[in-house]
Amino acid sequence: MGTLNTRLSLALMFIVIAVGVAVMLVSQNWMRAYYEELTQKLNFSIAMYVTDTYSLITQNGDTARVQVDAIEALAQQAMVINPLAEVYLLDARGNILAHALQDDNLARRSIPLGPLQDFIRGY
Repeated sequence: MGTLNTRLSLALMFIVIAVGVAVMLVSQNWMRAYYEELTQKLNFSIAMYVTDTYSLITQNGDTARVQVDAIEALAQQAMVINPLAEVYLLDARGNILAHALQDDNLARRSIPLGPLQDFIRGY
């Protein structure tokens, strides 16, 4: 273990392993981001169809009412197209007004709108 050749071999092996692990971690993060972006782009047309077809909120004078039945029907249709799709109705601040999930399956009550607005502006 004391020869220079052995120490250099161990150092080189350590460097190769460290670089391999770093490349693997970076590529996993890149693939996750790529998958999320691809999913968003594929589902964008579904969102445009929804806004044109469904009336998710009805206005009665000064009162707006969320159509929960329409959201649930929409969620069922969206899941036929993409089983991973989840449908949420948000207000202007990102608070979830309605969804088709059970309340105990809902991890958040609001979402940040920045990434969503960036996506819409960039499309």
